[in-house]
Amino acid sequence: MRKIAIVGNSGAGKTVLANRLGTLLEIPVTHLDALRYDPGLRRHPIRYLRLSSIWTG
Repeated sequence: MRKIAIVGNSGAGKTVLANRLGTLLEIPVTHLDALRYDPGLRRHPIRYLRLSSIWTG
């Protein structure tokens, strides 16, 4: 499995870059905000992140 981590300041274009790379390389894109927050912008507990599939594989 190939994984790429994109890190940068707010508004730097991380989401655009991640989506383009995901399309070009045909790999799934996982946004950490989607894992950390529910749709109501409430935080999930940290243990939820540790158990998520992004940390395995």
